[in-house]
Amino acid sequence: MEATHHSADALKLTDSTRSVLSSGELYIAQNPTAIGCSCKNCKLASGIVVPLKRNNQVIGTLKLYYTRASAVGQADIVFASGVGHLFSTQLELTEIDRQAKLVVRAELKALYAQINPHFLFNTLNTITSLVRTKPDQARELLIKLGAMFRYTLHKTGHIITISEELAQVRAYLMIEQARHGEKLVIEEDVSPLIGHYLIPFLSIQPLVENAIKHGLQPKEDGGRIIIKTTELDHDIIIHIIDDGVGMDVEERRPLTLPATECIGLSNVHERLRGQYGLDYGLTIVSVPGSGTTVTLRIPRKVGDGGVECA
Repeated sequence: MEATHHSADALKLTDSTRSVLSSGELYIAQNPTAIGCSCKNCKLASGIVVPLKRNNQVIGTLKLYYTRASAVGQADIVFASGVGHLFSTQLELTEIDRQAKLVVRAELKALYAQINPHFLFNTLNTITSLVRTKPDQARELLIKLGAMFRYTLHKTGHIITISEELAQVRAYLMIEQARHGEKLVIEEDVSPLIGHYLIPFLSIQPLVENAIKHGLQPKEDGGRIIIKTTELDHDIIIHIIDDGVGMDVEERRPLTLPATECIGLSNVHERLRGQYGLDYGLTIVSVPGSGTTVTLRIPRKVGDGGVECA
């Protein structure tokens, strides 16, 4: 049976399959040499390899093989192409459904984070303590808290500007800084030129929340968070850097096998990859005891939906 060494679990791909994965084009093999199987006793003599695509990216192949040479005819090509198109369409629909679920999860998490009793209690307790001693600051915190609620309720599911997202982040950080005092130091190195580029709603704030809750809060003396941006020819890079407790990334695998406390990171990562492709999303560099850097990469997209290039 040829199924054994041509299964999905096989370590080696045929030359024809590699060609389709690389080129994204249908491949017709009318003889064993064109198939390019590494198994010396393979009985397959001809075949068709069709790319399976999602978001215009090749993610797999559909293969039809024959045990006699030159067996591929026009009817076979039409059939294979049609089935490949159907499979690709189903993959697209599945991804759309998965992205919708990710967005819903992100929105619910945002609402919970901003409306749950602990957040409200801590924030209102901080405001109460400032009412008499620092009334102007207490008033400002109430304004920021209201802005956070409005932002979450009105912007969920939207693609917004980086300026809007950072405004929400700063409102959140102002509240957290009032709570933690000198234990939380915030630094920004953000170019004003990137503010008009687009970013999915709630992409930066979960990274900052994670840095505070899991990076700095475990440290008795707190620490520092740096928000830094870099503008490349085609992409925008945003770094969230903390000098907190750090983690073993290989052991924790927060983007692929997230624990409960890292769901926010993996959610942002998957949403960005689903929106823009596998070249985008998050990367994490961390050293236990020394801190963590989470890097977010998105394309330079402007308000008309196009990509602005230098």
